[in-house]
Amino acid sequence: MIGFFQSAKNERSSKRLAFLVGVIILFILIVFAFIFGIKEPVNIYNNCSLPKNYDCSILQGWRSNEEQEELFKAGRSKLRAKQSKHNYHPSFAVDVAPYPVDWENKERFYHFAGYVKGVADTIGIKIRWGGDWNNNNSFDDQTFDDLPHFELINKGF
Repeated sequence: MIGFFQSAKNERSSKRLAFLVGVIILFILIVFAFIFGIKEPVNIYNNCSLPKNYDCSILQGWRSNEEQEELFKAGRSKLRAKQSKHNYHPSFAVDVAPYPVDWENKERFYHFAGYVKGVADTIGIKIRWGGDWNNNNSFDDQTFDDLPHFELINKGF
């Protein structure tokens, strides 16, 4: 039984580490931008010499009410039709996975999410990720992981 708890603790640590590595990459981009005198947020990202590409697969954006209801009934979504940001047209949510998609390699999803959240923050776009619904950078308090899910945060939604 002790081995199980130790394994769970190591998994949480590796998730946190992978996420933080993605955020650190973006922090490095910002530092380089300041060194080179770039002041506009978009230019911080565009003019940096570090890699900007992260190979990924777009799994889904807009989703019909029928599809949403099917996912809810199957237990793959916590929201019914017309409640999800996928149901807006255009969609306010997207499901994206690092490519090649390996559902067993959760650390890649955490790293990718850190990268995406870092880029979004750098250019001033507020998003929520399905691996940290309350945006507190703690992954231990999640009751429903939707690791490919990203959605826009806005008071109007």
